[in-house]
Amino acid sequence: MQTFLPYPSFAQSVRALDPPRLGKQRVEALQLQRALTVPGYAWRNHPAAKMWLGYLPALTRYALEAADAWVELGHADTVREQVLAFAPEIDGIPQDQLDLPPWVGDEDFHRSHQSNLIRKDPERYGALFAGVPPDLPYRWPSGEAVTGRRRSYSAEEVRAAEEPLLAAGVPLMQRAATALALQVRSFHPRRVLVLAGSGNNGGDALFAAAQLAAGGIEVDVWPLGSRIHQEGLAAATSAGAQVVDAPTPADLVIDGILGIGARPPLRGTAREAVTTLLALPIRPVVVAVDLPSGVDPDDGSTDGVVLPADLTVTFGALKHGLVRQPGRKLAGRIVLVDLGLGLPR
Repeated sequence: MQTFLPYPSFAQSVRALDPPRLGKQRVEALQLQRALTVPGYAWRNHPAAKMWLGYLPALTRYALEAADAWVELGHADTVREQVLAFAPEIDGIPQDQLDLPPWVGDEDFHRSHQSNLIRKDPERYGALFAGVPPDLPYRWPSGEAVTGRRRSYSAEEVRAAEEPLLAAGVPLMQRAATALALQVRSFHPRRVLVLAGSGNNGGDALFAAAQLAAGGIEVDVWPLGSRIHQEGLAAATSAGAQVVDAPTPADLVIDGILGIGARPPLRGTAREAVTTLLALPIRPVVVAVDLPSGVDPDDGSTDGVVLPADLTVTFGALKHGLVRQPGRKLAGRIVLVDLGLGLPR
């Protein structure tokens, strides 16, 4: 299972492949699309799937390039229509206009793919990638290197940076919710369960829920705090979201229970909810709002009751707790959304 990327360009990468390998790439890319979107799919935890996590449109672009290159060689193709169904909105959109994984353009990553191809077919690829040694270790990218290049901040520093913007009426919550909804849509969920806490994280999740429901996704909201963001709840329910008091079937969960304004551990109904979800035999995709609930925003510590995220959408700045273990491991891939706080990255 693999997507070969000897070059930063998807089009150039697939057209460099030998015909048998190119033909397989179409099918393997389709399998990876399913791994990213179908709960319990066999390849979901494969490194080849994890490297594309949160970048379904980009993976679809790669798959389309492979299918188009296959047809250019004079072969019939039945895969293009299937891969396009995962992100039909990107048909005709070039690679450079899409949100791309951070490893695209990483010279060491692409050289490792070139080296791997040389090992598979020295005669063909040795000439194509002259000067590249055939024994470079294979690189499976992750979010660790991305966070390592960014500065992190304490919860107090982030709140201090937010205060003047909030005082000026800047709609930070709406900006965060829109970015969150965009990331959730990249998984193409059919049904979403929103865990909504009492604070601003719950508000972010609820306004994102409103956008998702308005777009035709089935959304259930499970309130798990002593109160709830009333404006966000009204927006969500007006868009068609349903309020529930227990977990419902979903292929994606939004964890909006606790943010940087609260400290672990999870308590009461929130703790019971997370414990219930942790016990599921097949766990849905989890997208955390700002940081996984139950992770300390400053030191990354937990008491063990945390819903591990596949993706954490964090706002304004990277928090210390997202780069310190065990918080780093529990956060999954991290997307940093710029809210205009002015903090150096």
